[in-house]
Amino acid sequence: MSERNGRLGPQEQRFLREVAGSGMRIFRTEQAYPHFASKARARKALSRLESKGWLMRLERGLYLIVPLEAGPEGMWAENPLAIAHHLTPVGAVGYLPAMYHWGMTKQAPAEMLVQTLRRRFRPRVTILGVQYQFILLVDRKLFGVTTQTIDGLTFRITDREKTLVDACDRPDLCGGAQGLVDALLSSEELDWEKVDTYLDRMRSGAIYKRLGYLVDSLDLPIPDLQWRLDQWRRSLSEGVALLEPGRKPDGPIHTAWRVRVNAQVEVGELAQWKSEAVTDLRQLTSLPMVTAVLEAVGLEEKQYGFHLRYGTYAPEGVKSEIKVEGLGLADFTKRIASWFTALGATELPIRVVDEGTGELTVHLLEEAPARLEEDHA
Repeated sequence: MSERNGRLGPQEQRFLREVAGSGMRIFRTEQAYPHFASKARARKALSRLESKGWLMRLERGLYLIVPLEAGPEGMWAENPLAIAHHLTPVGAVGYLPAMYHWGMTKQAPAEMLVQTLRRRFRPRVTILGVQYQFILLVDRKLFGVTTQTIDGLTFRITDREKTLVDACDRPDLCGGAQGLVDALLSSEELDWEKVDTYLDRMRSGAIYKRLGYLVDSLDLPIPDLQWRLDQWRRSLSEGVALLEPGRKPDGPIHTAWRVRVNAQVEVGELAQWKSEAVTDLRQLTSLPMVTAVLEAVGLEEKQYGFHLRYGTYAPEGVKSEIKVEGLGLADFTKRIASWFTALGATELPIRVVDEGTGELTVHLLEEAPARLEEDHA
């Protein structure tokens, strides 16, 4: 950055007063033309002001006014969100920076990601030490944009609902599968009718697969949840989508949602899924693991009174059992099955039996686990 040097001429002083008075702190060359007798004089004046340390050129044709608070050294930096607003005439900040802005993740973005409809000569630029990456979109995918204000400057950013949908579209730009889960954990702040509208506008089967799989696996307070899951299933396309594009395409396939679970993410203390298929089912049939799954889906002992039995007499092929009271067979089976599937099981390593006394028995199988029914996945 240039130190301030040289005296300002009357025309330069007038220009800075007028621009500052209008509230502009970042502007393009064309916006300076009306303040001078000709375009040539405007360009020369801007060049002089830059050399004197009163303007900072952010990129070709884009300037930042260096305020008095910057001191004689001219050290100053504007908020990257505000700068991003001026880097593309039509576009918006999106993906991980938008998630961070809305409090949907604690993962601070390493660069500003800007959605745009126009291809830039350089898809990445570094300004004042911050890297900006421009993501080219087709027309139908640029919507759901809102205008916000920060430090007195406006900027465009995708709203909460579009940010979630974009995370399902490009998990690789949103902190991966973990970032997508983080976004879903803010579900209470989302307008799910708007989410449905946005999903329809995106017209992408892969989005439905990732969103449906995760929502079906998590215990989220989403209104009309079952109805939404049914609607999303009807929108699934052929083929299998990766949960996290850009990662190695391995891991188990969740057949109901047609998604390959190729990433590891944690919700609380329990791993929600693994990057590789579980080949030794004893990892899943251990009592501590099943206990953790029960707690993760909300089956706390004080709420449902489930009883853990280990090492007691059990039918052949059963190593231990868990008693569950106060929960229907179908609901319980679906909830726990989805978690075992998320953990990597291709088959359900338990057998749930209705005792007919208001109590369910969950048998932990040692061998020949029951097939996991698709409608339980």
